[in-house]
This record gives sequence, structure tokens and C-alpha cells, in this order.
Amino acid sequence: MDSAWYSLRSSPSTLLDGNIAFRNPDQQRIPGWSGFNANISKKRARQTTVGYCPMIPAFSTEYSTIYTVMKQVQNMMEALQQRHNVITFDLTIYMKAKEVHWRLSEEFKNTVICMGGFHITLNFLAVIGK
Repeated sequence: MDSAWYSLRSSPSTLLDGNIAFRNPDQQRIPGWSGFNANISKKRARQTTVGYCPMIPAFSTEYSTIYTVMKQVQNMMEALQQRHNVITFDLTIYMKAKEVHWRLSEEFKNTVICMGGFHITLNFLAVIGK
């Protein structure tokens, strides 16, 4: 299907129009990849709901706060019947969350702690700079 989308998307807007270079992009009749696949798919995904976790009135870098967040995520994942928990933290909280994860490895055996994309990018740029 991807090759069909690519062929349709890159072909001229009309069958007899052979001049692709001067074609107006506003005349594109084939939707983008996501829209194309949504139109041809017979399977409809369930609507998802995005919500926020409850606020915790404490400093985010305290071990007790990090432990509370990890337990809340674990409880949410159990309620959703998911086996693994993936939590992303910024660098400062990530380091402490990893310590909690190491110390309580049996309690958080299904939890994966990730560093946020911003700090990964900063580290990558630092490596390029050296």
C-alpha cells in the first residue's frame, strides 16, 4: 500500500498532464500518508483519552516524590492491563529515578526509566562539539 500511495502521490494531478515540474502543489488530490491509510483501512482505532496525572505538592527532585510518581504510573498501567511501564524524566530526576529503580528492582521490574529527548539531544550535540 505504501508504494501505491507513493505512486499516486507523485503522479500528475490529471492522467494526461505530463508536465510534473510545473504542477501546482495546491492541486494535490491524494492525501498525506496518514490520511491515505486512514481512508483505505477497514479497521477503526478506538478513541483515546488523554488526561493529566494528579499534582503532587512536593519538590520533584525528592526521592519520595519520584517513588510516588513511579508507583502511580505502575498503578495506572495495571488498571490498563499493560505489562510494562515506560516513564520519561529530565536529567536531574532521571538520575534519582534510576537510583530508586536499582534499589527497588524487584518492585519496579516492569518499569523502564528513560531520559527525556532534550537532554539526550544536548549530550549528542556535546559529543559532536568534541
